[in-house]
Amino acid sequence: MYIDKDTSGNFSIMAISETDIKDLAAILFDFEHSLSFLTDSEKARLNMFSAKIRFQIIDLLKEHG
Repeated sequence: MYIDKDTSGNFSIMAISETDIKDLAAILFDFEHSLSFLTDSEKARLNMFSAKIRFQIIDLLKEHG
């Protein structure tokens, strides 16, 4: 289950499967390897964002495992 809140304060609830989680992890891996053309500061910011998403994926996998 995935719950999100938009900028207006509305919540949305979606089911997420283990396959979806693994697909997201693969996309994240590809994303991290595509950062080579950015400046160091942009890479650092996006790597921090990527790490945050990675930890969320790990938590989701634990819930489904």
